Amino acid sequence: MRKRIQEKSITISLYILFILIPAIYNAQSSPPLIVNDPGTPGPGNWEINILSSFEHSSLTTEWEAIVFDVNYGVGERIQLTIESPLVYVWEKELNEFRGFDGLGVGMKYRFLDQEDHGSDISVYPQFYFPADIKNEGWEFNLPFEWHKEWTNFGITAEVGQVWLNGKLNRWESGVGIAYLLNKIKLLASEHIIISKDPLEIVEPIVEAGMI
Repeated sequence: MRKRIQEKSITISLYILFILIPAIYNAQSSPPLIVNDPGTPGPGNWEINILSSFEHSSLTTEWEAIVFDVNYGVGERIQLTIESPLVYVWEKELNEFRGFDGLGVGMKYRFLDQEDHGSDISVYPQFYFPADIKNEGWEFNLPFEWHKEWTNFGITAEVGQVWLNGKLNRWESGVGIAYLLNKIKLLASEHIIISKDPLEIVEPIVEAGMI
């Protein structure tokens, strides 16, 4: 849920996803990608994911060994989310084990459905409270997601703003794609972070994954 800024770097992420509760296969683009889609689990349904991700840039290497991502559907259009990662970081030859790095909570609301309007559109307000909140500060992320789906292919776009300790810190946007190949879902996305001061692109992120 949280995206760290690594100044003027390119991050490449690879994901492995284990789903504890079976879900209906479709061409949505997340999880585990940073780009979220408007999909929700459905009324009374749980979606519990255990993710593992590896990120490398010119400045740091970060391994989220385990990310617990728990989602619960309230009605057809609302999703409640809680997330917590177990993190290892290598930075300039300094190895660091952070342990559980914080807690993220969010609520997704899909206010347009593809069946009626041709596309799914949602808003997904999220809070992130890091373990070292005194030094890092809490974040509030307010993104909007759009998704269009065909038989075996889907495309998702997301754009939003991020506040750090109540002040606008940056803008984030991304595009993700998903392709169904038999019972395997192939995922890819590009995510861009734009800082507010100075106004510049600071971290393009390219991701790939499969379920």
